[in-house]
Amino acid sequence: MPELSKVLILGAGISGLSAGYYLKKKGIPFQIVEKSTELGGKIQSRWRDGFLMDGGPSSYILNSDMAAILEDLDFSDQVLSSNTKKRYIFRNGKIRNISPRSLGGSLLSFGAKWAILREIFSNRTSDTKSNHSTIENYIRTHFNQEIFDYLFEPALTGIFGKHVGKLSVKHALPILMKWKKEYGSISRGFFKFSYKNKHRLLFAFKEGNTSFIKALSFFLDEKNILSGSEVEEICFSEGAFKTKIKSGPDIRSSHIICTLPIYTTKTLLKEEGLSSLGSISYEPFMQLYLGYDEGYLTRDLDGFGFLNPSKEKKTFLGALWTGQTFSNRSKQGCVLYTLFLSTNASGEFEVEKSISEFQEIMGIKGSPSFRDANIYEKSFPRFELNYSEALREMETFERHHKGFYFSGNYRSGISVRECIAYQKGIVDQIAETIIT
Repeated sequence: MPELSKVLILGAGISGLSAGYYLKKKGIPFQIVEKSTELGGKIQSRWRDGFLMDGGPSSYILNSDMAAILEDLDFSDQVLSSNTKKRYIFRNGKIRNISPRSLGGSLLSFGAKWAILREIFSNRTSDTKSNHSTIENYIRTHFNQEIFDYLFEPALTGIFGKHVGKLSVKHALPILMKWKKEYGSISRGFFKFSYKNKHRLLFAFKEGNTSFIKALSFFLDEKNILSGSEVEEICFSEGAFKTKIKSGPDIRSSHIICTLPIYTTKTLLKEEGLSSLGSISYEPFMQLYLGYDEGYLTRDLDGFGFLNPSKEKKTFLGALWTGQTFSNRSKQGCVLYTLFLSTNASGEFEVEKSISEFQEIMGIKGSPSFRDANIYEKSFPRFELNYSEALREMETFERHHKGFYFSGNYRSGISVRECIAYQKGIVDQIAETIIT
């Protein structure tokens, strides 16, 4: 019988690696199993023709968890601060600044600004019905349709892809309900949050995402990471979990932290009562990188980028001014941009049309001298109304199989900050069970 391992982590994306980090900090033995030979999941980067392209997140927020990790990795000197925090939204042929202080500046109509003021001074009523509300209905109820169309919808499409109005406010954007409960107003909560975080550092890594993943992997020790190994099945046997590895020995463990995508996890668990896990959908997504000669630019750029509301009928969701935001992403004399695309009704990415629209918006007089792309057939999980049933099934399974944790971004939330924080909490729970 194989030796019993304390904790088995399935998947070596940021969630799995973070779990390993916190386990190592507590001195708890662990092993990570990863199908790919490359660690980090979607968090990757590559150089090509003098351009540095980050896959997955293009930037991070330096909170206390991330700061502690960077210090332990001796990696703080590899942080590259953003040159700007300004963001824009495209409306009626113009890129318009999002300015909380001026209630949206020229972006919003008088009616929309009045809806914000009305919400700030509204009665502090119960928000319990919102547990079953979509984000669009929630925003329309508390504000109006324009606030959803030109603030919330474009911001969320950069995270979840298209059709974000169908997402559950409780599961996709719970902070809105939190603000409403704590401050009696979503707007009041947002302004307090913005003021509190006005000095937070937005950063990237000097040598790209992969450099961070390599540093984190090195900290965990490669002997604890089994890459290039595919999981075939997870079962419970003789008081422990038994994980079958393709072309390798079975691994027995007292705990499993499963960070694999939910559609993969469902096929590995040969158990009844998990049918709703298949209802969690994933959108196809593309990061399109475009490099231009600086001479083609006709606009001075000061900002992070801009987003396209679906009302504007553009074929791409938004664009990051990557070369302006982080100074080392482009070779001398050139500028790098990153466009985000979802598929059209036919399931296709409209690349050429997106480039044409982008150049028209930006006033770029010339074609890109460089292009590359990352395509994700299944990018990030969507938290729609039926997610509540999937969550109930996960919680029931965990109660009946003590020591198993659904820990992918479908459970924690999809931001790096949320993934790290969730793994920290899971490891704290495991530490308590092992100590007791």
